[in-house]
Amino acid sequence: MEPGHLALVCYGEIPPVWHVRLLLSQVHESEWLILTPDWDRYCERLDHLNPDFTGFEYLGANDQPPAHIPAGQIYGFQDMSPQFLAQQMHAGRLEANAERVARGFPPLAPPRQPHVAPAPAPPLPLAMPGVLGGAPIAAAAAVVAPPGVPGVVGVADCWVAAEDAGGRRKGDIVCVDPAPLPAGYVSLGNKALIPDVGGGSEGCLVVRVPQVEAPRYKLDDLRVLPVRFDLQGIRRRDFNDAVAAMVDGVPQGGACNLMDPQLP
Repeated sequence: MEPGHLALVCYGEIPPVWHVRLLLSQVHESEWLILTPDWDRYCERLDHLNPDFTGFEYLGANDQPPAHIPAGQIYGFQDMSPQFLAQQMHAGRLEANAERVARGFPPLAPPRQPHVAPAPAPPLPLAMPGVLGGAPIAAAAAVVAPPGVPGVVGVADCWVAAEDAGGRRKGDIVCVDPAPLPAGYVSLGNKALIPDVGGGSEGCLVVRVPQVEAPRYKLDDLRVLPVRFDLQGIRRRDFNDAVAAMVDGVPQGGACNLMDPQLP
């Protein structure tokens, strides 16, 4: 397996869903720092022995699924620009090296940078025509310059609040790369805990995402009420309490777009 290659994993959902994984950097043996279609980065064991998997397929640089996996069962990537892909590959390598050092392994040697002729114009977004997000992923990962190279304009990442806590509201942008997080933060991968705005004891969970993805963190799931527990630690919500939590008005993100099935 090589960085920039693709894999499919299935966790046993009913009906089956095969999740695409982009390999960013090897941590140790079959453990890799991977990128998900939701832009999450974390370490995952990619082989048939992973107890979390009910299915595993290594695709390499190929963007076509095996014949026994229907295209409708695949959760793949949206289009991404070469610069955004390069940022993810670069960040994945840094996080994989940090994980290797934490385990007592030496960091990986820097990759060789192939010579790339200067482009006459800024590159266009990389089209991903395949079911999985496209075969150009592996090729682009090998030739696109990493973040920080002069003249390369990328898709900025930002740190956004994932909860209402520490004086911040869910969806608030805390900072945009390369600006640092507030002093006193603790981070692991693309998640971090930052201190209370007012100096209190409550922290706030933040996640690093492409800046264009930040607005969706302001939206709540309209189908689910906040979870509450009783004094015995059992999840419970009384009917009267649920009714009191109902509100009128237009939901976040616009109307529900539901239609009466009796209407023509």
